[in-house]
Amino acid sequence: MIISIVGHGRKSGKTTTVEAIVRELTTRGYNVGCIKKIHKKDFSIDKKGKDSYRHAKAGAKLVATASPNEIAIIKKIATKNPVDEAINFMNLDNLDFILIEGRYDQSDIKILAARSYEDAKEIIDKESFIFISSLTPENFPSNLKVFNPLRDVKKMIDIILSRNFQF
Repeated sequence: MIISIVGHGRKSGKTTTVEAIVRELTTRGYNVGCIKKIHKKDFSIDKKGKDSYRHAKAGAKLVATASPNEIAIIKKIATKNPVDEAINFMNLDNLDFILIEGRYDQSDIKILAARSYEDAKEIIDKESFIFISSLTPENFPSNLKVFNPLRDVKKMIDIILSRNFQF
């Protein structure tokens, strides 16, 4: 199941929401993967001058770094759909959930992270979300499903798992 957490700009609570959901899902025994969508075209997690950077610069399409605690894989691509590429790669690992921090239109579930009702208003008028995640749910109209990810994550996960929404 693919879940995207959408927010209005920086500091909307997307990362806090992702962390809370991942923590609760893994506590319940689910295998979870995450994708952090990055909009900068020249972004690379690799660092100039490092051996892995040099391997890629020499022409390697796929570079892996491996330590006793972590494997990092960097795949050089030229695509308009990098999230699709990441999902295809992650599907090899038998995950129950893939969370995407950022907009992904093919998500099974979309959650809106918002600091305020004003931030959320323009987005909820255009798209549908299963609920809103906010650190200040008391500042939203009572007719909206708004949860605090630090306090209400169990309720959030119960809704995700309930199947009481359209797939």
